[in-house]
Amino acid sequence: MKNNNDKNHKLVQITIKTHADKNGGHPHAILDNVEDKHISIGFTTKKKKGKNATNYKLEVNPLGKNKQAYMRRQGTVAPINEYSTKSKKGSMTEKDYKRAKEYGDKAKLKHLEKRQ
Repeated sequence: MKNNNDKNHKLVQITIKTHADKNGGHPHAILDNVEDKHISIGFTTKKKKGKNATNYKLEVNPLGKNKQAYMRRQGTVAPINEYSTKSKKGSMTEKDYKRAKEYGDKAKLKHLEKRQ
């Protein structure tokens, strides 16, 4: 069985927690914290979400599985208590992590603007 880490990508270590939702939860990369909230980005195995919104195709599955993984194009700002207390370690390529940070920073900015 081929390991995703065999590819010639520099990998960034990330923390993954499950964010509770109506479907039981999805894995999210924790990118930052603001107040008592995590800023995260969700992972999925689906190419599209909802009404045909495309997800970002990842070069390496952050969960270490062989299935193709995608990242939501919108960051999540949610209270820390909505995330599982258990965290896992995962990894993303530098390119994917940079894109995740962009989505996360955009969500953080939007959250901070809303508070003013």
